[in-house]
Amino acid sequence: MPDFPENKFVLFSNLNKSKQEDSKEDYWAKAEWSLDEIHKLHEWAWNEASRVQNQRGEECVEVSMKLLPRKSKAGNDYYLGVVSDPRPRPAQDDDAI
Repeated sequence: MPDFPENKFVLFSNLNKSKQEDSKEDYWAKAEWSLDEIHKLHEWAWNEASRVQNQRGEECVEVSMKLLPRKSKAGNDYYLGVVSDPRPRPAQDDDAI
């Protein structure tokens, strides 16, 4: 397992499947992000992140997001969304094939 440097910021969200009849395939999210983590994101975005341009021509930074399936204490399925700074890809070991 490769050693990665510590994340610059990590933000968590819960994504829940809609219970409304007309939008059963939709998900909604709720997040409570600490001001400390938002500050870390802000500092990283302005001082360390690589800048990119989106399709509308706006200056942006790329972040990583992972969706992890979970089950609540009440038995409901949901996804835990984890947003963080992008991780470098580990080097491929050609001999490991």
